[in-house]
Amino acid sequence: MASDVCRLHGVSPNTFYKWKAKFGGMQVSNTRKLKSVDVEGRN
Repeated sequence: MASDVCRLHGVSPNTFYKWKAKFGGMQVSNTRKLKSVDVEGRN
């Protein structure tokens, strides 16, 4: 299943598992906060 997701989105399985290890335990609200902080940091 993970290989299908990787193929669909054009990422390597290694990248998928690194992201999963880093962000897998986060709740949706936490990922939204992280994204907003990242966007603010770019400006």
